[in-house]
Amino acid sequence: MADVFTPTNYYKYALKKKLVNESTDTIRMLCMRSGFVFSTDNHAQLKNIRTNTGAINLVWAAADNSVSRTDGGSFISDGFVQDNKCTSNDTLNPGPFTVATVTASKITFNEAVVNSTAVKTLSSDDELATASGGYTQNSKSIGTVTVTQNNTYNRCDATAPTVSINAVSASIGPTPGVMFYDVTADVIIGYLQFTTEVTKAAGTALNVGNIVFRLT
Repeated sequence: MADVFTPTNYYKYALKKKLVNESTDTIRMLCMRSGFVFSTDNHAQLKNIRTNTGAINLVWAAADNSVSRTDGGSFISDGFVQDNKCTSNDTLNPGPFTVATVTASKITFNEAVVNSTAVKTLSSDDELATASGGYTQNSKSIGTVTVTQNNTYNRCDATAPTVSINAVSASIGPTPGVMFYDVTADVIIGYLQFTTEVTKAAGTALNVGNIVFRLT
């Protein structure tokens, strides 16, 4: 089975609202962490991939594997979404945890937590971690994107050149796929799911070609 690209719903909305111009915007390719789960609904902006609460009062409850906030802020506004991989600087609940549900004031996790109340920071990060000599988070621009009208198949294509990330002295991966992020507009365009998780050894490169953001 071939690698599959899926656009986000927010990307479609952003096109209609004229927030995105693939021909001129800076677009980056992000490698995602092992086990990442993509959602066309939830992945809209960079904060849905990586965010944090800042130092706030966090109340952890073992009864339902949850963490709640009492500062009046919103986990949803912060960008937390289902299936985020989360950590905290609370030594009793360092994680990693996988988000099961999110409301403005409460997150439940798939993993167990212990009772704790403290001013701490909850963070999420679903991008592959930065490694010296290997992958660097949110840094790889994909170059010039060409937008064309296809009258033969009645569609519009935005085509990018082949993108390469060099594994200089450290391996890259494992990664299940790559996300395309419009930096200029803060819009996640979509996700290219690999047929299997990929690891590139030091001295090789991760090459992603035939990239087409297609709307039919």
